Amino acid sequence: MHNLNNSHPTVSDCTFSGNRAHPRGGMANTTSSSPALLNYTLSGNSRGGAAMYISNNSHPLINSRSSTNNTAEWNYSGALWSISCDPMIIACTGEGNSATGAFGGGAILNANGYVQLMDCALIGNQSSHGGALRSSRDVQLLGSTFETNSSHEGGACNLGGRSCIADSCTFRQYDGSGNGGATYTVAAELTITNCVITENSTTGNGGAVYHRFSSGIAITNGRLVNNTAGGVAGGVYAGGGGVGVMNSIIQGNEGGVEGGEMAQVFHEGGAAMVAYSCIEGLSAYSGSGNIRDEPAFVDVANGDLRLAVGSPCVNSGSTYAAGLPAEDIEGAAHIQNCRVDMGAYESSHTPGEFLDCNGNSMDDDCDVYAESSRDCNENHIPDECGPDEDTDGDGVIDECNGCPNDPHKIDPGVCGCGTPDTDSDGDSVYDWDGQCPNAPTGAPVDSHGCPIDDNNDDEGGDRVV
Repeated sequence: MHNLNNSHPTVSDCTFSGNRAHPRGGMANTTSSSPALLNYTLSGNSRGGAAMYISNNSHPLINSRSSTNNTAEWNYSGALWSISCDPMIIACTGEGNSATGAFGGGAILNANGYVQLMDCALIGNQSSHGGALRSSRDVQLLGSTFETNSSHEGGACNLGGRSCIADSCTFRQYDGSGNGGATYTVAAELTITNCVITENSTTGNGGAVYHRFSSGIAITNGRLVNNTAGGVAGGVYAGGGGVGVMNSIIQGNEGGVEGGEMAQVFHEGGAAMVAYSCIEGLSAYSGSGNIRDEPAFVDVANGDLRLAVGSPCVNSGSTYAAGLPAEDIEGAAHIQNCRVDMGAYESSHTPGEFLDCNGNSMDDDCDVYAESSRDCNENHIPDECGPDEDTDGDGVIDECNGCPNDPHKIDPGVCGCGTPDTDSDGDSVYDWDGQCPNAPTGAPVDSHGCPIDDNNDDEGGDRVV
């Protein structure tokens, strides 16, 4: 099937199987052709873009698609080859597809376009670069699963471009060579939120994540567990650009070169910020709220990485984290007991210890979350409990107080610490700067706040003699 020249057909409840074309296999959409493709199957097709090829400003909506066992015999993707297009792919399955050439993307190959992949499962695909997905431009992955894909660079995904976002995704069970057991990213900003990356291995660097030559990587509420690299970092390898880890669990990852903390998160170049996270072998990453304890999962051996009762990661994340998602990877509320857990799965467990530092019969986390107590330095401890000092006793700790020695002000304001911002006579000249603070209200005044004598000359009419 070939759609072109602004054609927009709706194709539903169909199967395209065993097709072979030069250079495209089952379906081609070109020249601003944007069909709606609903509930259909592409199976056993071959050639470049074996199952589907889209190009030249074509933006198909792809919903409930199954692409299985398609093979690209040239350099392009087994299931979908996209050039200069913005496909939206929803609730799809891509399984057993392969690309035998150099460009990669076992299931999806994207060039010069924006791909959105939502609620999809890409399983058992293979290629040289990006077992399931390779993209040179922006990508957004939402609620999708990548399992047992294989590639030399990026077992599941090989990503470039400017921005790559993975939210509420699972990357599992890649075993191969090269760098990046789950994701391989170059020259792009990578954001990983609410994701589970586990049981991946590679002979190179970054058993879970390999990231290089970029503006940075941010991991929030991630769970990176039991990944392995023959080189550096079984967990995260960040070479160039900064790395930020917040509310995450990175444990049990093994590297062939570095051990301990560096096997979990390794970075060279750029700043590293790790906070409110559970990091095995924690030493150099000394950000606020970090722990090194065993996270206590329900059943690691059988892949259940939810937090067990009594886990130190329960209610140990930062509710103030930038970009904190409202829901966890399964759609449950991310704050259930007044504070977020570490990791991608939120538990309903209550913390093992009830802390009430100010004696108001409310748990400290709930005290802060309800804003019944101030927490200006965002450490989840009511300010009145310390250990931070409040020199002037005004209820605002020195760290957050612009006037720590003035009980009447927390900000210098106009007049500065120690001097009230007062204009007693309402002449728009503050008392501290006025020589006549009690001048009659409404009277014309000079620059010192003093009434202007009718005998004085004020030719400009600016109230200044």
